[in-house]
Formats: sequence, C-alpha cells, structure tokens
Amino acid sequence: MASTNIKKNHIHSFDLIRIIAILMVLFNHTNKHGFTLYTFVRPGVSYWLSIGEAVLCKAAVPLFMMVSGSLLLKKKESVKETLQRRVLPFTIILCVMYFLQYLRLIRAQWYTSFSIRQYISFLFGENPIVTYWFLRTYLIYLICLPILRLFAQNMTDDVFKLFFGIKAVLSLLSIIEIAADIPVTLSVPLTDDFIIFPIFGYWIFEHRNNKFKADIPVLLGVLLAASVFAHTMYQSKGIGEACFTPFVWLISVVLFHSIVLLEFKNDHPALKTVGGCVFGIYLIEDIVRNRLMFLFPLLTPIITELGAANVFVAAVFGVALVIIVIGKKIPVIRFFLR
Repeated sequence: MASTNIKKNHIHSFDLIRIIAILMVLFNHTNKHGFTLYTFVRPGVSYWLSIGEAVLCKAAVPLFMMVSGSLLLKKKESVKETLQRRVLPFTIILCVMYFLQYLRLIRAQWYTSFSIRQYISFLFGENPIVTYWFLRTYLIYLICLPILRLFAQNMTDDVFKLFFGIKAVLSLLSIIEIAADIPVTLSVPLTDDFIIFPIFGYWIFEHRNNKFKADIPVLLGVLLAASVFAHTMYQSKGIGEACFTPFVWLISVVLFHSIVLLEFKNDHPALKTVGGCVFGIYLIEDIVRNRLMFLFPLLTPIITELGAANVFVAAVFGVALVIIVIGKKIPVIRFFLR
C-alpha cells in the first residue's frame, strides 16, 4: 500500500527525464571536445556520433519545459499563490546565483571592481555566463503560468493537434529556408519554446497512450534524418547548429512520450534523490566543468576525443551530484532546490 501511495505522489519517469536532460546539457557544454567535434574531424565514426549526440542533446531544454508543464499547468493556484510559491523563490535563486557568478568573475579579473549598476547589467543583459540564459527564460515562464494554465486546462484535442501542426509546418519551412536559401519571415504567436513545450508536456502526459508503440523507431528515424541533414548542410554550406533546430521539437516530444509511458511499480529512492538534485547540478555545473577540464588531455589519447567528452560529462555529473546531495543537508539550500 505504501508503494502505491508513493507512486501516486511521485512520478519517477520525470526523475529519469530530468537526469537524461541534464546529461544532455553537460554534453552541449563540451563545445569542441564533443558537441561541435564534427566540425573538427573528418567524416567517420566519431564524426557521425558527434552529430547524433549534438542533435539529441538539444532536446534538453524542451524536456525540462515539458516536465514542468506536466507538473505545474494542471495546478489550481491563484495569481498571488503562483507569485509567492513559484516566482518569488525562483527570483531569489536567480539573483543569488548571478551575484555569486558576478563575484567569481571579479575575482578572475573579468571585471575590475564591484558596482550595483554593473551587477544589474550583468543580471539582465549579456554576460559571460551564457549557460544561465535558461534561468531568465524559466522565470518568464513562471510569471506567465496563470495565463498558460487557462489555456492548457481548456485546450481540446483539436486545438492541441493545431498546435502540433503549426510547429510541424514552421519546422518544414525552416528546413526549406536552410536548404534552399529561401528567406522565411513567418512568425506565429504562442509558438515560443517557453509556451509551446510546457503545453506539449501537459497534454502528452495527460493523454499518454500505451497503445502507441512506435516511439523508439520514430525517434531513431528523426535523429537519423536530422544527422544526415546536418551533415549535408555543414559539408555544403558550413551551417552547423542551426540545422538541428527544425528536428529538435519532434525528438523532444517522442522521447518525452516514450519515457512517461515507463511503469515504475515500486519506489526508487536513488532515482528520486538524483532527479531532485538536477536543478542544483545545473546551477553549479559551470564551476565544476571548468575545474575538470584537465581530464580531456588525459583521456583523449586513451579513448578518443568523443569518448573523453562522454566520460567528462559523467565526471562533471558525478562531482556536481555529490556537492548538491551534501549541500541539500542545509535546510535553506534544500528549500530553494526542492
């Protein structure tokens, strides 16, 4: 009976999605050692695997947003409750983490001295901590939650299919634009990632279908098509990451659907613990990653550069996980990383 209650209250498939997504984020941040390795090597096994992993890891942010949409869009909260429970704590996290990163860059002499004006500019403008862009995007999403809930909770199947179709058409137009050099300036309201992916996640989770068994073949097919397209465009036009975008949304949707169908009949404390540390790992991965860069010259001669990139990702994940598990013993940190 206890196992059944746990299963009702906690969704282990979301833990698994979060873990996969943060590993994707870490690979995305390997840059020339993994994510853009295909631009430095000749076509071969490492080249194709690098393209495939690069395409796949771009699904990280959509997966995070779909999990969030699944959990938050169904809740019945007033605007005041949303601001107090969601927006305010996250705003504090954002300001504190940007402040700590700002102090870190002053120590590294990126900035000459501290000033409030400079910190505000650092917080809201462009800054060297490019990996934190997601924090600001997610804050906008949280602020818009009351509006998105009204839309999601009253959305019919036909409206969702329309959303899906619009995204498919926009992606097709993007492929044509890249391949044929035909400018496409079409802009459709409500198709921003911070809007459409939470809605996708909410609808897919609420309407998940165990009868659909083609997730993996579809995922592999789209991934192969994206890799071939990226290869063709890079070899012929020198276009890299932009070629991934038209395929990422479908890869994300199929991967999300395939994982939420997994049945966890028993409680998995380890999976729950690791899944609960993912946000914290994201906040500190930049620091851990820079500390572990020495691993690349040690590993590359032994297991190739792409192999080294994947081991490096596992190492960053492991070290950051240990730090966050220990850090969450402190009540204040546990509250904000819950």
